[in-house]
Amino acid sequence: HGVRRALLATKVPLKDRHGRVQGVVTIATDITERKRAEEALRESEERYALAMKGTHDGLWDWDLRKNEIYISPYIQTLLGLQSSDLETTPAEWESRIHPDDLESYHQSLQANLRGETEFYMSEYRARGADGTYRWVLDRGAGLRDEAGKGYRMAGSMGDITERKRAEAALRESRQLLQTVLDHMPAQVYFRDVDGRFMLINRKYEEIHRVTRDDVLGKTLHEVFPKERADDYATLDPEVARQRRVLEREETHLLADGEHVMAVVKFPIFDLSGEVVAVGGIDHDITERKRAEQELAESQERLQALADYMQVALSSMSDGIYILDGDQNIFAFNQRYVDLLNFPEGLVREGGSIVDVVEFAAKRGDYGSQFDGDIDDIVAGRLKQIKSNERYSTEHITPTGRIVEFRGSPIKGGGFVTIMHDITERKRAEEALLEAKRRSEDAGKLVAEKNRMLESLSNQLSKYLSPQVYASIFSGEQSVEIASKRKKLTVFFSDIADFTETTDSLESEDLTNLLNHYLTEMSKIALDHGATIDKYVGDAIIAFFGDPETRGVKEDARACVNMAIAMQRRMRELRSEWLEMGLERPFEVRIGINTGFCTVGNFGSEDRMDYTIIGNQVNLAARLESLAEVGGILLAHETHSLVKDTVMAEEGDTLTVKGFAKPVRTYSVVGLYDDLAEQGRIISKEQEGLALKIDRDKLTKKGKAEAIKAIKDALSQLED
Repeated sequence: HGVRRALLATKVPLKDRHGRVQGVVTIATDITERKRAEEALRESEERYALAMKGTHDGLWDWDLRKNEIYISPYIQTLLGLQSSDLETTPAEWESRIHPDDLESYHQSLQANLRGETEFYMSEYRARGADGTYRWVLDRGAGLRDEAGKGYRMAGSMGDITERKRAEAALRESRQLLQTVLDHMPAQVYFRDVDGRFMLINRKYEEIHRVTRDDVLGKTLHEVFPKERADDYATLDPEVARQRRVLEREETHLLADGEHVMAVVKFPIFDLSGEVVAVGGIDHDITERKRAEQELAESQERLQALADYMQVALSSMSDGIYILDGDQNIFAFNQRYVDLLNFPEGLVREGGSIVDVVEFAAKRGDYGSQFDGDIDDIVAGRLKQIKSNERYSTEHITPTGRIVEFRGSPIKGGGFVTIMHDITERKRAEEALLEAKRRSEDAGKLVAEKNRMLESLSNQLSKYLSPQVYASIFSGEQSVEIASKRKKLTVFFSDIADFTETTDSLESEDLTNLLNHYLTEMSKIALDHGATIDKYVGDAIIAFFGDPETRGVKEDARACVNMAIAMQRRMRELRSEWLEMGLERPFEVRIGINTGFCTVGNFGSEDRMDYTIIGNQVNLAARLESLAEVGGILLAHETHSLVKDTVMAEEGDTLTVKGFAKPVRTYSVVGLYDDLAEQGRIISKEQEGLALKIDRDKLTKKGKAEAIKAIKDALSQLED
């Protein structure tokens, strides 16, 4: 068929039984396919050898069954090995790997051998013949038999030392860049064209309260709420499109509120000139903008103040001029020029005060204030201004007016002088001195009349209760016929058997004795705040609650305390009177009632009396008449107001005209505190506890029952 095939001819001699060759048998075998395979293998080996010579990577072949590794000449050259080192064992090769890289090398290799990865890849440092290490990228793949067991691996190895050095340099450069950026006062960031963060500085973290781990590799919308993300993404597309630096001010919503940012954004190009990222430098200028706003407002206020000052200066009735730190005229008003009769143009803003002082000195304005010639006078006046001290002086102007000069330094430099025309004041002072002399004479006459009125007032005060007197003279109460309803505590007292006691006394002795009694009782009444209504012979009528009150309960307590104090004082007076020889010393009965009364001024337009009227007043008088000699009788309402501090014994009920129900009465025994001190009662009060024991009322049986009751209470309290 015209096809050439390769044959393998085998000739076999044919021998007879004597060993002689009788013929030849030829056997032909077709080896065409084997030859083709051998040719392909040869060509493959040639290509493999050529590839090994032409590649920049070294090749290796690891026979797992023999545990031998063949390395190509490139690897031999890379590590400076001998030609005899082209074949090595895995153990010998691993001895060349840097100890720090062995673990990662083993992990990658074992993962591939176990079939976990399709390819093996590892970067590590390999030691050369001279002892130095070079970084290599080692890659390979394995062959497995039908059972899946690996029997061979082959791969390549490339020198990546320079790449590693470049990466290290890049890391150092990036760290240096990061350090520089972290010390910048502005926030700095880089985002790629997809908007993902590539780098941020420490200021960015502080402003937004985030960390680099929160931000790097993420977009704005993945890091921030939509509002804040939209704020910061506004310029990015525009920067990428225009491929130039853009600057503007933006108001951003930060973690702690709105801030004004000075935004600078710029494109970042790769080597081909394409935009690969957008960088940003944002300065927080919120405080600066606020300061600018405040400065603008301050300037507006200053301008308004300057305008106001100009208007104020021109409208002042006083003359004024202000000097700056160089003694030049900063401001003045026309009144200053007119008051001192200066010629037009002499005083001007920015002009020197020296010219003005020289003119005034030559005109003789300073008189004898400064001695010497004109130069000395000018020097003296300027020294006064430069002394930076306040001064005040008066002199007569060329027009005959009397002017007061007041000068004061200005903080930070400068001087202000105000001239006030005091001509009329001086004239008024002279007139005032004359009037003063006349008024002093009149004052002496008024003082004498005042002394007379004061004496008369003091005498009149003795006819009124001190409270009523004070309220009238202070204006709180008018002297007119008027009354009001108030709850008062009314007090009545009189001397028992007064007529029989006084029949044996001379009128002068009686007067002295009665006045002594009334004086002592009145002192006690006033000490307790009573309003003394009147004295009716030996009787005293007083009340509490008007014109001053401490409250109904406190008024009642004050009244009963006063009555107890009066009876105590009466016992002392009786001893004194007995020693004086009085056979029947006074004894007092007291009645007290609390209720609504009519109180006010009663009488005519010419003669009136401040008093109380009503059924409650009559009841107090009735109680006094029924009280025991030396005793105090209370109505029920008064007793209810004072029972927590005053011990009293209930007596008979009274039928009183004007009262629908009988009136319960109580005889005062004394104050609980006083009785406790005397040992008559046992009293103990605190929050949640009230204990009162009247020893005098306890019989022997009652005492035993009281002890038992107290023990029962103690037992319950302990439980």
